[in-house]
Order: sequence, then structure tokens, then C-alpha cells
Amino acid sequence: MVPQDRLPRSRGGFTLPEVLLAFLLLALGVLAESGAMVLGGRLVDHGRDAARVAAVATARLETLRREYRVAGICPLGVSGPSPGILTGTSGRPPAAVERWSGVVLPGSILVEERVTAIRGRRRTTDTTVTAVPC
Repeated sequence: MVPQDRLPRSRGGFTLPEVLLAFLLLALGVLAESGAMVLGGRLVDHGRDAARVAAVATARLETLRREYRVAGICPLGVSGPSPGILTGTSGRPPAAVERWSGVVLPGSILVEERVTAIRGRRRTTDTTVTAVPC
């Protein structure tokens, strides 16, 4: 008969290197997830700024179309830049700056609208070009 203290014991549990490796993998996973969340937040902010810039540009272009048609600015056969009539800037809250210019072409006005949204140190700029028919 074998004494009780000499019987092989079943070894349950994990060794210290296995536990350390598991914690290391867990820490790397948490770190990667937090980085992905930060990047996702930045992308959402950029998308919000881009949508606001596009909305400001669209509103300005619609206003210019209406004003040019009402004022009869685009006579047929006249071309060239008309900076006295067709340029402008505007600051629109919250922190969006617009610049637009137009070139009178035969039968239409080519309008370029540039809107820059400023949010902290980040700027989002969108340029839209469209032709306003006469």
C-alpha cells in the first residue's frame, strides 16, 4: 500500500505564465477597442461637419440661383469674370465661412462655392461648382 502523501495529485488551475499571458492578451484587446472607439468618434464628428458644410453650400447656391435669375445678371453672349457682382463671403454660425464667385458664360453663370467649417483646430472644407442657367 502507498502512503497518502505519495499519491499523485491532480493539478488543477493555471500556471503563472499562463495567467500573465491571458492578462496581456486581455489588455491588448481592451487597448485596441478603445482606439477603435476614439477613431469612430472622430469619424462621426467629421461626418457631422461635412454634412453641415454641404447644407450651407447648398443653401447659398440656391440663394444665388434665385438672386441671379431675379436680377437678370446673366446676359447672353457676355463672358468673363465679374468680381464686382459675383463674389462674396459670409460668416455663418457656428463657425462656418463661405466664399463664392461666379463667372458669366453665354447662357449661364458658373458658380463656385467654398465652405469651411471650423471646429477647434480641425477644419472641414467643401467646394461645390454648379452652373446656373439663364
